[in-house]
Amino acid sequence: MNSHELSRRSALGLGLVAPLLPRFANASEPQAAPPAFAVTRSVQFGEYTLTTVQDNSFVMPVGQSPFAAKTKEAVLQGYLKENGLRTDKVGLDVNIVILQKGKDVLLIDGGTGRKLMPALAQLGIQPEMVGAIALTHAHGDHYQGLLKDGQSAFPNATIFVPEPEHKFWTQSQPQMPKSLMDDNGKRGTIAGAQNMFSILAKQLRPIAGDKEWGTGISFIPMAGHTPGHSGVRITSGNETLVHWADLCHHSAIIVQHPETLVQFDTDPVASAELRKKLFAQFAADKVRIVGSHMPFPGFGRIVKIGGKLRWEIEPWVQ
Repeated sequence: MNSHELSRRSALGLGLVAPLLPRFANASEPQAAPPAFAVTRSVQFGEYTLTTVQDNSFVMPVGQSPFAAKTKEAVLQGYLKENGLRTDKVGLDVNIVILQKGKDVLLIDGGTGRKLMPALAQLGIQPEMVGAIALTHAHGDHYQGLLKDGQSAFPNATIFVPEPEHKFWTQSQPQMPKSLMDDNGKRGTIAGAQNMFSILAKQLRPIAGDKEWGTGISFIPMAGHTPGHSGVRITSGNETLVHWADLCHHSAIIVQHPETLVQFDTDPVASAELRKKLFAQFAADKVRIVGSHMPFPGFGRIVKIGGKLRWEIEPWVQ
């Protein structure tokens, strides 16, 4: 995981992501210029070339992390120590998935807007070539890269979004009474989502449930992190991969202790219960997974070792 400290300077590229990390980010400062180079990892998945992009990486003190909202710092440090990880700081990678098949290009989320464009350029993809985008949910670290100068960064793309997610954020007064964010964080999150949906309105296509909207591609409803938060199931040939979006924010703390409440879940308790259920299911079924916040490049599986769940990185071979 990237070791750069999350500071005021590194938060400049967050824009409307700031409300999601209210203790660490300051959105009032001008945005920093994006880097010219992006770290990517490409593998062959069925008929697709699948690339993950490390769009951003946040490092923060354990006691100020989103996991410390209801869990004592010493407890979190114990979880980290058990896994041989440093106990003073914790990191969150932000991964974007790019799927390519011939001339077809699909993005799963847009990240923070930090490294997506350099990554696409490295792959020889112009923004106008992106024909489809799956937006798993309306948090800034997933949509900010879809915007540029107050407009759509990908004008030719159809943006597929879970119908409950779209409905929740576009109502006149969304409410988040169960969230552990403070009032400023809630207001900022709502304002950012509504602004994004307004800008991208003509490109949006809300999708109900797990209806297939692309060849072998569908959403997996995973409400809790947000009301319409969804993963993405990708099937090509005999291979299936689950992109679980923000079901999990840490490969040790949350995988091994899914009951840990997360600050920026809209319904933290519902999220925790869903994690318990799906982690057990994914482990039993040996599901291949890619995650938005798993250590880059984000590929792995949930496995049970000695009766305990673990995140096992999958060393995909080209």
